[in-house]
Amino acid sequence: MDIQNKNRTIQILSGVVVILLVTVIYLFIQLQHQKEIVITKVDEIVQMTQENDSVKAELEYYYNQYDLIRTNNDSLNQKLTEEQAKIKNLIDEISSNKRQIKSYKKELATVREVLQSYVHQIDSLQQTNQTLVAENKEAKQMIRQISTEKEELVETKKSLEEKVDIASSLKASNFVIDMLRNRGRSTKYADKVEKISVCFKVMENSIATSGEIPVYMRIARPDEKILITSENNLFLYEGKEIAYSAMRIVEYFNKTMDVCIFYENREELVPGNYAVDIFAEGKLIGTSLFVLK
Repeated sequence: MDIQNKNRTIQILSGVVVILLVTVIYLFIQLQHQKEIVITKVDEIVQMTQENDSVKAELEYYYNQYDLIRTNNDSLNQKLTEEQAKIKNLIDEISSNKRQIKSYKKELATVREVLQSYVHQIDSLQQTNQTLVAENKEAKQMIRQISTEKEELVETKKSLEEKVDIASSLKASNFVIDMLRNRGRSTKYADKVEKISVCFKVMENSIATSGEIPVYMRIARPDEKILITSENNLFLYEGKEIAYSAMRIVEYFNKTMDVCIFYENREELVPGNYAVDIFAEGKLIGTSLFVLK
């Protein structure tokens, strides 16, 4: 091979080497570029996955929070259930990757604001309820206090009425009892008594009722049987009709006065202790005893 051909061959090989070298360099550069693209894509996918997982986790947190803020208000609970359902749909969409992360983040911000709004409403309701409970407790205390004061006033009124009633009641005292036989002669023997005379004083009382007052006398035998002249001789005492032995109408003008009531005996008397009770204005105003042989 002559020198001219040899140089030509060398030139051709050198050109091929240069071309190969340029090609290799180009391919290397392209490979590095593709590698960077792949790394960038992988980073984007990883970042998106992480962000999706983060958004999903936060949505699941808010979903569970709705279970913790249930109230006794049915209307409010219905709204909470509806918002919880919306969050569940977003969680399902993230799991199936139906939406972009920016949209998820926007929805997440909305969910956060809605939840905070309901939390604020519930806090306000609780504060209002606590205020109402406190006011109700205070009202109940006032009612109990008023009820107690009312009961005390009723008791005081009742006590005063009883005192006034007692103070205004007539009193009979200084009893003088005579058992009389025929012609007005005194006797102490049961089988001789034809009339019983009971005299007493009605004492002065400035606040008692004045005017005509019926005064009733009951005479009880030793066996507690009441001496009567008629089955119709009845008067009212403590809500019941009871028998009386004799009665008379007296004119009382708040001054001490003498009163005598006579019982005409129509039955056989027995020896023993006899009791005499005097009543006026529905009250027992005096009591005395006598003995027959």
